[in-house]
Amino acid sequence: MSKKTVTQVVAFVNAAARYRDGHDGEETSLDGHIRNIEKKQVPAIYEDYNDALSDARRDNAACGPTGVILREPNGDYSYTHAGEKKKELDIRAANKKLYDIQERIPVNVDAVMDYLTSEEKIAFAGFVIPEIEEED
Repeated sequence: MSKKTVTQVVAFVNAAARYRDGHDGEETSLDGHIRNIEKKQVPAIYEDYNDALSDARRDNAACGPTGVILREPNGDYSYTHAGEKKKELDIRAANKKLYDIQERIPVNVDAVMDYLTSEEKIAFAGFVIPEIEEED
């Protein structure tokens, strides 16, 4: 199991789309593993992240004397200076949150690694290929 931020999950999804486009519908050994992660793990991560963003916005919005959230003329939430700062901190925390990813590494991973681009290797690491060891 690996830990990934939402930014890394988005990079994986984008790289997966480019990977499929580059193979013109040709089924590769990675396709099933990629689809599995996209269908079973990514939606829950996106939902949790979007909930965290909504909570950050709503929880830090300015309220009137009766407790009703104040809104700008365009419909956006209104914030006090302190509320705006707290909202930004909460959003940064949501961006840094680590999600558990159940890796789906194919049996023939060594053969797969030979035809991946360096960008695909970085984006797929910890999802459908092993984590890449960083060199000092």
